Amino acid sequence: MPGNALVPELAVSDWQRSRSFYCDLIGFSVRYERPEEGFSYLVLDGAELMIDQIGVGRTFTVADAPVERPFGRGLNLQLRVPDVGAILRRLELANVSFYLPLEEK
Repeated sequence: MPGNALVPELAVSDWQRSRSFYCDLIGFSVRYERPEEGFSYLVLDGAELMIDQIGVGRTFTVADAPVERPFGRGLNLQLRVPDVGAILRRLELANVSFYLPLEEK
């Protein structure tokens, strides 16, 4: 079976904006997508990630769970990239701010 054993799927409020963020700023490319469902399967140097727009196609919901930004509270993802400096420069030029500062441990 090709691909990673675990691929997170992130719920997003704006699929096109999220797709642009991950592809244009972070450097992912699209393996495949279903635009009519607001869904993309993204890859970057062995990392795999799915994004899925809330309210389009199938949406995972839990009673009383927050459905506002920032999503993914309590979830941390680690991503190895070939040049984090280049990504940080693109994010800075796009005026993207961090909720927490970048750290390496």
